[in-house]
Amino acid sequence: MNQIAYPEIALSEPARTRSAPRLDFLDALRGIAAILVVVEHVGERYTAWIPWFAQNWFNFGRFGVTVFFLVSGFVIPYAFEKDNSVRSFWIKRLFRLYPLYWLSLTLSVAAGIEPAAFRASHMVRNILVNVTMLQGFAGIPNASQPFWTLFIEMAFYIAFTVWFLLRLHSRTLLWAWTGAVGFFALSILGPLVLGIHAPVTTAFCFLAILVGSVLYRHYTAQVGTRAVATLVAGVILLAAASSYLNFFRFPSAETISATSVFISWTCAFLLFLALLSLRRLKFPPTLLWLGKISYSLYLLHAVVLDTLPDVGNKALGFSLVLALSLLVSAFTFKYLERPCVALGHRIATKVR
Repeated sequence: MNQIAYPEIALSEPARTRSAPRLDFLDALRGIAAILVVVEHVGERYTAWIPWFAQNWFNFGRFGVTVFFLVSGFVIPYAFEKDNSVRSFWIKRLFRLYPLYWLSLTLSVAAGIEPAAFRASHMVRNILVNVTMLQGFAGIPNASQPFWTLFIEMAFYIAFTVWFLLRLHSRTLLWAWTGAVGFFALSILGPLVLGIHAPVTTAFCFLAILVGSVLYRHYTAQVGTRAVATLVAGVILLAAASSYLNFFRFPSAETISATSVFISWTCAFLLFLALLSLRRLKFPPTLLWLGKISYSLYLLHAVVLDTLPDVGNKALGFSLVLALSLLVSAFTFKYLERPCVALGHRIATKVR
Protein backbone atom coordinates (compact mmCIF):
# COMPACT_ATOMS: atom_id res chain seq x y z
CA MET A 1 0.00 0.00 0.00
CA ASN A 2 3.98 -0.83 -0.74
CA GLN A 3 5.75 0.29 0.12
CA ILE A 4 3.73 -0.30 -2.70
CA ALA A 5 5.49 0.35 -4.46
CA TYR A 6 7.81 0.64 -1.77
CA PRO A 7 10.90 2.48 -0.68
CA GLU A 8 14.40 1.16 -0.48
CA ILE A 9 15.05 -1.57 2.07
CA ALA A 10 17.54 0.72 3.79
CA LEU A 11 17.77 4.47 3.95
CA SER A 12 20.76 6.31 5.33
CA GLU A 13 20.80 9.55 7.20
CA PRO A 14 21.84 12.61 5.17
CA ALA A 15 25.49 13.33 4.57
CA ARG A 16 25.69 15.58 7.62
CA THR A 17 26.37 12.51 9.77
CA ARG A 18 29.37 10.34 8.96
CA SER A 19 28.10 7.11 10.51
CA ALA A 20 24.60 7.23 9.07
CA PRO A 21 22.15 4.94 10.90
CA ARG A 22 19.21 3.32 9.27
CA LEU A 23 15.95 5.23 9.56
CA ASP A 24 13.97 2.63 11.46
CA PHE A 25 10.94 4.87 11.72
CA LEU A 26 10.23 4.20 8.03
CA ASP A 27 10.09 0.45 8.64
CA ALA A 28 7.89 1.09 11.67
CA LEU A 29 5.51 3.08 9.50
CA ARG A 30 5.49 0.39 6.82
CA GLY A 31 4.82 -2.26 9.43
CA ILE A 32 1.86 -0.40 10.91
CA ALA A 33 0.45 0.36 7.47
CA ALA A 34 0.82 -3.18 6.14
CA ILE A 35 -0.72 -4.97 9.10
CA LEU A 36 -3.68 -2.58 9.18
CA VAL A 37 -4.36 -3.08 5.47
CA VAL A 38 -4.38 -6.83 6.07
CA VAL A 39 -6.62 -6.50 9.13
CA GLU A 40 -9.05 -4.41 7.06
CA HIS A 41 -9.32 -6.95 4.25
CA VAL A 42 -9.38 -10.05 6.43
CA GLY A 43 -11.78 -8.40 8.86
CA GLU A 44 -14.25 -7.69 6.06
CA ARG A 45 -14.69 -11.43 5.65
CA TYR A 46 -14.43 -12.74 9.19
CA THR A 47 -15.83 -9.99 11.43
CA ALA A 48 -18.81 -7.69 11.60
CA TRP A 49 -17.34 -4.87 13.66
CA ILE A 50 -14.28 -4.13 11.49
CA PRO A 51 -16.33 -3.33 8.34
CA TRP A 52 -18.75 -1.26 10.43
CA PHE A 53 -15.95 0.62 12.17
CA ALA A 54 -14.09 1.16 8.89
CA GLN A 55 -17.16 2.47 7.12
CA ASN A 56 -18.18 4.85 9.88
CA TRP A 57 -15.13 5.94 11.85
CA PHE A 58 -11.71 4.78 10.73
CA ASN A 59 -10.78 2.88 7.57
CA PHE A 60 -7.67 0.82 8.26
CA GLY A 61 -6.94 0.22 4.58
CA ARG A 62 -7.30 3.85 3.52
CA PHE A 63 -5.09 4.88 6.44
CA GLY A 64 -2.44 2.28 5.63
CA VAL A 65 -2.25 3.13 1.94
CA THR A 66 -1.87 6.83 2.73
CA VAL A 67 1.00 6.05 5.11
CA PHE A 68 2.66 3.97 2.39
CA PHE A 69 2.50 6.87 -0.04
CA LEU A 70 3.93 9.33 2.47
CA VAL A 71 6.84 6.92 3.01
CA SER A 72 7.37 6.56 -0.74
CA GLY A 73 7.41 10.31 -1.22
CA PHE A 74 9.98 10.63 1.54
CA VAL A 75 12.31 7.99 0.15
CA ILE A 76 12.17 8.43 -3.63
CA PRO A 77 14.07 11.78 -3.69
CA TYR A 78 16.80 10.16 -1.61
CA ALA A 79 16.93 7.11 -3.87
CA PHE A 80 17.30 9.30 -6.96
CA GLU A 81 19.85 11.69 -5.54
CA LYS A 82 22.01 9.15 -3.73
CA ASP A 83 23.47 7.86 -7.01
CA ASN A 84 22.55 10.95 -9.06
CA SER A 85 21.55 8.59 -11.86
CA VAL A 86 18.25 7.88 -13.58
CA ARG A 87 19.59 4.56 -14.86
CA SER A 88 20.67 3.43 -11.40
CA PHE A 89 17.34 4.41 -9.88
CA TRP A 90 15.26 2.51 -12.42
CA ILE A 91 17.40 -0.62 -12.31
CA LYS A 92 17.04 -0.78 -8.54
CA ARG A 93 13.30 -0.05 -8.72
CA LEU A 94 12.68 -2.74 -11.33
CA PHE A 95 14.46 -5.38 -9.28
CA ARG A 96 12.76 -4.13 -6.12
CA LEU A 97 9.21 -4.20 -7.44
CA TYR A 98 8.73 -6.55 -10.35
CA PRO A 99 9.87 -10.03 -9.20
CA LEU A 100 7.42 -10.13 -6.28
CA TYR A 101 4.76 -8.38 -8.34
CA TRP A 102 5.05 -11.02 -11.08
CA LEU A 103 4.76 -13.76 -8.47
CA SER A 104 1.62 -12.16 -7.07
CA LEU A 105 0.19 -11.76 -10.57
CA THR A 106 0.94 -15.38 -11.44
CA LEU A 107 -0.65 -16.69 -8.27
CA SER A 108 -3.74 -14.52 -8.71
CA VAL A 109 -4.29 -15.65 -12.30
CA ALA A 110 -3.49 -19.30 -11.58
CA ALA A 111 -5.91 -19.39 -8.65
CA GLY A 112 -8.59 -17.58 -10.64
CA ILE A 113 -9.15 -14.96 -7.97
CA GLU A 114 -8.99 -11.89 -10.18
CA PRO A 115 -11.70 -9.23 -9.84
CA ALA A 116 -14.78 -9.71 -12.03
CA ALA A 117 -13.83 -6.74 -14.23
CA PHE A 118 -10.52 -8.42 -15.03
CA ARG A 119 -12.19 -11.65 -16.14
CA ALA A 120 -15.03 -10.00 -18.01
CA SER A 121 -13.27 -9.71 -21.38
CA HIS A 122 -9.90 -9.76 -23.16
CA MET A 123 -8.30 -12.01 -20.55
CA VAL A 124 -5.02 -12.51 -22.42
CA ARG A 125 -4.68 -8.80 -23.11
CA ASN A 126 -5.42 -7.97 -19.50
CA ILE A 127 -2.76 -10.39 -18.26
CA LEU A 128 -0.11 -9.13 -20.68
CA VAL A 129 -0.73 -5.49 -19.79
CA ASN A 130 -0.72 -6.31 -16.07
CA VAL A 131 2.73 -7.87 -16.52
CA THR A 132 4.06 -4.37 -17.24
CA MET A 133 2.53 -2.85 -14.08
CA LEU A 134 1.31 -0.02 -16.34
CA GLN A 135 -2.31 -1.14 -16.64
CA GLY A 136 -3.51 1.98 -14.85
CA PHE A 137 -2.24 4.15 -17.70
CA ALA A 138 -4.10 2.01 -20.26
CA GLY A 139 -7.37 1.74 -18.34
CA ILE A 140 -6.96 -2.05 -18.02
CA PRO A 141 -8.43 -3.76 -14.92
CA ASN A 142 -6.03 -4.91 -12.21
CA ALA A 143 -5.48 -8.64 -11.78
CA SER A 144 -5.46 -8.21 -7.99
CA GLN A 145 -7.12 -5.58 -5.83
CA PRO A 146 -3.87 -4.31 -4.20
CA PHE A 147 -2.37 -3.53 -7.62
CA TRP A 148 -4.27 -0.23 -7.94
CA THR A 149 -1.74 1.59 -5.80
CA LEU A 150 1.19 0.59 -8.01
CA PHE A 151 -0.11 2.79 -10.81
CA ILE A 152 0.22 5.84 -8.56
CA GLU A 153 3.75 4.82 -7.59
CA MET A 154 4.79 4.42 -11.21
CA ALA A 155 3.23 7.77 -12.11
CA PHE A 156 5.31 9.45 -9.39
CA TYR A 157 8.49 7.68 -10.51
CA ILE A 158 7.93 8.93 -14.05
CA ALA A 159 7.14 12.46 -12.87
CA PHE A 160 10.20 12.56 -10.63
CA THR A 161 12.37 11.24 -13.46
CA VAL A 162 11.23 14.12 -15.67
CA TRP A 163 11.86 16.63 -12.89
CA PHE A 164 15.29 15.12 -12.27
CA LEU A 165 16.27 15.33 -15.94
CA LEU A 166 15.06 18.94 -16.05
CA ARG A 167 16.85 19.67 -12.76
CA LEU A 168 13.57 20.61 -11.12
CA HIS A 169 13.46 17.70 -8.66
CA SER A 170 14.44 19.78 -5.64
CA ARG A 171 11.36 22.00 -6.00
CA THR A 172 9.16 19.54 -4.19
CA LEU A 173 7.39 22.27 -2.21
CA LEU A 174 6.27 23.84 -5.50
CA TRP A 175 5.10 20.46 -6.86
CA ALA A 176 3.22 19.73 -3.63
CA TRP A 177 1.36 23.04 -3.72
CA THR A 178 0.64 22.48 -7.42
CA GLY A 179 -0.79 19.10 -6.48
CA ALA A 180 -2.85 20.70 -3.72
CA VAL A 181 -4.32 23.24 -6.16
CA GLY A 182 -5.14 20.42 -8.58
CA PHE A 183 -6.76 18.43 -5.80
CA PHE A 184 -8.79 21.49 -4.81
CA ALA A 185 -10.04 21.88 -8.39
CA LEU A 186 -10.92 18.20 -8.70
CA SER A 187 -12.35 17.40 -5.30
CA ILE A 188 -13.95 20.69 -4.24
CA LEU A 189 -14.65 22.90 -7.24
CA GLY A 190 -15.66 19.90 -9.36
CA PRO A 191 -18.44 18.67 -7.04
CA LEU A 192 -19.63 22.22 -6.25
CA VAL A 193 -19.86 23.22 -9.91
CA LEU A 194 -21.01 19.93 -11.43
CA GLY A 195 -22.91 18.54 -8.46
CA ILE A 196 -21.30 15.11 -8.75
CA HIS A 197 -18.96 12.87 -6.80
CA ALA A 198 -15.30 13.24 -7.78
CA PRO A 199 -12.82 10.31 -7.80
CA VAL A 200 -10.71 11.77 -5.01
CA THR A 201 -9.00 8.70 -3.55
CA THR A 202 -6.33 8.34 -6.23
CA ALA A 203 -5.75 12.08 -6.33
CA PHE A 204 -5.26 12.28 -2.56
CA CYS A 205 -2.79 9.39 -2.64
CA PHE A 206 -0.70 11.22 -5.23
CA LEU A 207 -0.90 14.36 -3.12
CA ALA A 208 0.35 12.34 -0.14
CA ILE A 209 3.42 11.28 -2.13
CA LEU A 210 4.16 14.91 -2.93
CA VAL A 211 3.82 15.88 0.72
CA GLY A 212 6.13 13.01 1.67
CA SER A 213 8.80 14.39 -0.65
CA VAL A 214 8.50 17.79 1.04
CA LEU A 215 8.93 16.13 4.43
CA TYR A 216 12.16 14.60 3.13
CA ARG A 217 13.35 18.08 2.10
CA HIS A 218 12.49 19.27 5.60
CA TYR A 219 14.42 16.35 7.09
CA THR A 220 17.47 17.37 5.06
CA ALA A 221 17.02 21.02 6.13
CA GLN A 222 16.09 22.21 2.63
CA VAL A 223 12.54 23.28 3.57
CA GLY A 224 11.64 25.14 6.74
CA THR A 225 9.27 24.06 9.49
CA ARG A 226 6.81 26.88 8.82
CA ALA A 227 6.52 25.91 5.14
CA VAL A 228 5.88 22.28 6.07
CA ALA A 229 3.32 23.20 8.72
CA THR A 230 1.46 25.43 6.28
CA LEU A 231 1.42 22.72 3.63
CA VAL A 232 0.22 19.98 5.98
CA ALA A 233 -2.46 22.24 7.46
CA GLY A 234 -3.63 23.12 3.96
CA VAL A 235 -3.79 19.46 2.92
CA ILE A 236 -5.78 18.54 6.04
CA LEU A 237 -8.26 21.34 5.28
CA LEU A 238 -8.56 20.01 1.74
CA ALA A 239 -9.13 16.54 3.15
CA ALA A 240 -11.94 17.84 5.36
CA ALA A 241 -13.71 19.72 2.56
CA SER A 242 -13.29 16.99 -0.05
CA SER A 243 -14.45 14.29 2.38
CA TYR A 244 -17.60 16.25 3.16
CA LEU A 245 -18.41 16.98 -0.47
CA ASN A 246 -17.58 13.60 -1.99
CA PHE A 247 -18.68 11.22 0.75
CA PHE A 248 -21.59 13.11 2.31
CA ARG A 249 -23.09 15.77 0.07
CA PHE A 250 -22.38 13.96 -3.22
CA PRO A 251 -21.71 10.37 -2.12
CA SER A 252 -20.63 7.58 -4.44
CA ALA A 253 -21.75 3.97 -4.36
CA GLU A 254 -18.93 3.27 -1.90
CA THR A 255 -20.30 2.69 1.59
CA ILE A 256 -17.98 4.85 3.64
CA SER A 257 -18.70 7.97 5.63
CA ALA A 258 -17.05 11.34 5.21
CA THR A 259 -15.97 11.08 8.86
CA SER A 260 -14.13 7.83 8.25
CA VAL A 261 -12.36 9.17 5.15
CA PHE A 262 -11.24 12.37 6.86
CA ILE A 263 -10.08 10.67 10.06
CA SER A 264 -8.18 7.99 8.13
CA TRP A 265 -6.38 10.49 5.89
CA THR A 266 -5.58 12.87 8.74
CA CYS A 267 -4.34 10.18 11.11
CA ALA A 268 -1.97 8.90 8.42
CA PHE A 269 -0.34 12.35 8.23
CA LEU A 270 -0.24 12.71 12.01
CA LEU A 271 1.33 9.29 12.50
CA PHE A 272 4.02 10.01 9.92
CA LEU A 273 4.85 13.35 11.56
CA ALA A 274 4.88 11.76 15.01
CA LEU A 275 7.27 8.94 14.06
CA LEU A 276 9.43 11.33 12.05
CA SER A 277 9.86 13.46 15.19
CA LEU A 278 10.60 10.30 17.24
CA ARG A 279 12.93 8.76 14.67
CA ARG A 280 15.90 8.53 17.05
CA LEU A 281 14.03 6.20 19.38
CA LYS A 282 14.29 2.41 19.22
CA PHE A 283 11.22 0.77 17.73
CA PRO A 284 9.98 -2.73 18.61
CA PRO A 285 11.80 -5.41 16.57
CA THR A 286 8.49 -7.03 15.59
CA LEU A 287 7.28 -3.77 14.10
CA LEU A 288 10.52 -3.33 12.16
CA TRP A 289 10.25 -6.91 10.88
CA LEU A 290 6.72 -6.21 9.66
CA GLY A 291 8.08 -3.19 7.83
CA LYS A 292 10.71 -5.28 6.07
CA ILE A 293 8.17 -7.82 4.80
CA SER A 294 5.46 -5.22 4.16
CA TYR A 295 5.64 -5.32 0.34
CA SER A 296 5.16 -9.09 0.35
CA LEU A 297 2.47 -8.78 2.97
CA TYR A 298 0.63 -6.14 0.99
CA LEU A 299 0.66 -8.03 -2.30
CA LEU A 300 0.26 -11.62 -1.12
CA HIS A 301 -2.29 -11.44 1.68
CA ALA A 302 -5.07 -11.16 -0.91
CA VAL A 303 -3.95 -14.46 -2.47
CA VAL A 304 -3.94 -16.16 0.93
CA LEU A 305 -7.32 -14.69 1.84
CA ASP A 306 -9.00 -15.80 -1.37
CA THR A 307 -7.51 -19.30 -1.59
CA LEU A 308 -7.68 -20.49 2.02
CA PRO A 309 -10.76 -22.73 2.48
CA ASP A 310 -13.46 -21.71 4.91
CA VAL A 311 -12.76 -23.35 8.27
CA GLY A 312 -16.21 -22.60 9.69
CA ASN A 313 -15.03 -20.64 12.72
CA LYS A 314 -14.60 -16.92 12.05
CA ALA A 315 -12.02 -16.30 14.77
CA LEU A 316 -9.99 -19.30 13.62
CA GLY A 317 -10.29 -18.25 9.99
CA PHE A 318 -9.12 -14.72 10.78
CA SER A 319 -6.13 -16.04 12.73
CA LEU A 320 -5.17 -18.56 10.05
CA VAL A 321 -5.25 -16.02 7.22
CA LEU A 322 -3.21 -13.55 9.23
CA ALA A 323 -0.65 -16.15 10.34
CA LEU A 324 -0.30 -17.70 6.89
CA SER A 325 0.04 -14.27 5.26
CA LEU A 326 2.89 -13.43 7.63
CA LEU A 327 4.56 -16.79 7.03
CA VAL A 328 4.32 -16.54 3.24
CA SER A 329 5.55 -12.94 3.30
CA ALA A 330 8.54 -13.80 5.47
CA PHE A 331 9.44 -16.57 3.02
CA THR A 332 9.14 -14.42 -0.12
CA PHE A 333 11.03 -11.57 1.50
CA LYS A 334 13.95 -13.83 2.38
CA TYR A 335 14.11 -15.90 -0.79
CA LEU A 336 12.78 -13.53 -3.47
CA GLU A 337 12.70 -9.87 -2.45
CA ARG A 338 16.04 -9.60 -0.69
CA PRO A 339 18.09 -11.51 -3.30
CA CYS A 340 16.49 -9.54 -6.14
CA VAL A 341 17.14 -6.23 -4.43
CA ALA A 342 20.78 -7.22 -3.90
CA LEU A 343 21.08 -8.24 -7.55
CA GLY A 344 19.59 -4.93 -8.67
CA HIS A 345 22.11 -3.03 -6.58
CA ARG A 346 25.00 -5.01 -8.01
CA ILE A 347 23.85 -4.42 -11.59
CA ALA A 348 23.26 -0.72 -10.92
CA THR A 349 26.78 -0.42 -9.50
CA LYS A 350 28.32 -2.07 -12.57
CA VAL A 351 26.50 0.10 -15.11
CA ARG A 352 26.93 3.36 -13.19
